[in-house]
Amino acid sequence: MFARRHHLGLGGLAVLCAFSSAQAQSTIPGIELERLQLNPGMRDSLVLSTGDLLPAGQFRVGLTAHYENRPLVLVEDGDRQADVISNRVTAHLSAAYSFTNWLEVGAQVPIVAQWGPETAGLGVSRPTTSALGTPWVQARAGFLSESRGGPLDLGLHLGVALPLGSKAALTRDEGFTFSPRLGAGKQLGGTFRVGADVGALVRTKTYALTPQTQPYQDEMGVELNGGVNLSAGLWGLREEVLVRGTVPTQDSPSSMEALLGLRVPTADGTEVYVMGGPGFGQTPGTPRFRVLAGVSFGTPPRPRAPSVSRASPTWPPSVPTWMPTATA
Repeated sequence: MFARRHHLGLGGLAVLCAFSSAQAQSTIPGIELERLQLNPGMRDSLVLSTGDLLPAGQFRVGLTAHYENRPLVLVEDGDRQADVISNRVTAHLSAAYSFTNWLEVGAQVPIVAQWGPETAGLGVSRPTTSALGTPWVQARAGFLSESRGGPLDLGLHLGVALPLGSKAALTRDEGFTFSPRLGAGKQLGGTFRVGADVGALVRTKTYALTPQTQPYQDEMGVELNGGVNLSAGLWGLREEVLVRGTVPTQDSPSSMEALLGLRVPTADGTEVYVMGGPGFGQTPGTPRFRVLAGVSFGTPPRPRAPSVSRASPTWPPSVPTWMPTATA
């Protein structure tokens, strides 16, 4: 017999659940809580896939530290009651290689550590504190490229989640998950570039985080996602500002976040970078804010070939000529 009813939710969800003092402790169903995927190639954006691939034969390997604040909380009637996960730290190892100018492959492997208070008194079991996250493998195909004379960069991205995470740590979805995305980008002069991608996170299994609730209000399934960014190369650095969002097709709320990034490139192909910003919305896994910092190594930039101007005094080279002389 239920003593009272609460509007209780995870990550800001407005979920109608029934609880009583005698209710058994429930376990949160398996879900990959991480909502941010890196771009292993790291050409224009650290996060978005905006149609620009690594040149043929080039590679990039990155190590990224990632902090999230309150990615999962309990909410009752719109007010936060408790943190399920108050702090989450992830180490991402990523790599990308381009076989041709139009085909790039990549992968990323996260390792997660997280903390939160005891929530047994609220009827929710606490997730385990550390686990392997869901690894992703991906392929990107470029249809158009500005560097090859196209009007813009245009590419297709397909990522596949490997079922190697932990459901107890909320680092693995139920069922099979993949993510198709279409990205495009355009240079604006020699300094700025605008880009965007749009796609989906497709879970082949649809399920609710609180299956005892009717109708469902926290159903996990297919989610539409996308983002836009503006990048620049000012003062020898690489700057990026982006906005990205998620709109679930099932009965679940949407979310959005804004991120600002700064990258410091070096002549040997190494980059040091930092990115961070706030999150908005009620989708589980959307933190109050996140901060990323890392370093990547890759193929050094190709030196520019020396150019020879026809106006220079050494072109064309002086060649002695013989002129007939007049005779008396």
